[in-house]
Amino acid sequence: MIINEFNIYQRSLERFVNSLCSNNPIPGGGCVAAMAGVLGQGLVLMVSNFTTGKEKYSKVQPLVDEAIELGNSYLEKFKKLSMNDMQYYSDLTYAFRMSKYEPEDRESAKDVEECLQKCLEVPFEVIEECEKAMDLLYRIYDKFNMNLISDFGVACKMFESAAYSSYLNVMINEKSLTKDGSLPNTKKALEMCEKIKKQSDEVYDFVVKYMMK
Repeated sequence: MIINEFNIYQRSLERFVNSLCSNNPIPGGGCVAAMAGVLGQGLVLMVSNFTTGKEKYSKVQPLVDEAIELGNSYLEKFKKLSMNDMQYYSDLTYAFRMSKYEPEDRESAKDVEECLQKCLEVPFEVIEECEKAMDLLYRIYDKFNMNLISDFGVACKMFESAAYSSYLNVMINEKSLTKDGSLPNTKKALEMCEKIKKQSDEVYDFVVKYMMK
């Protein structure tokens, strides 16, 4: 089932919010989590683009170039994941519906399991992307245009929020898949989230102290 009508990057923000508030489960928390990554990465790119070409920051120009190149690739991945989340959840809903109509059909049960696996992969990938994005921000937060340092503070918390929000989706989807109670992806996801939070706290503390000078 294709859901082009939910292409959130080809519609107004108001229309997206209205869809989010409705009784339709798409878009939902998984999409919102990935979009937090989009917004965080957008802020990192904004600061990077304000820094590039400035004589005052000429010594870090190679790092700025790298941040813009990597940042654009991360941005596109976050956008893709937010769309994938909606697509896979739509597929899962359809598979569940078919399995109810044909409860003895092994193919229907297989479809549900495959859809659940895809729904598990998306939030896990969001966390992985947050880890990359946070690693980049951690390298540049005290080196770029300091007039926009508060935007880096917002960005780090967006990545942290995206990661921990996605962790909830990893947990619920993996729980639906496993029979023995083991949750290896959930454990790995939490480890990545904790690393992201540690870096985020350090960046945020720096930003607050810098602005209080």
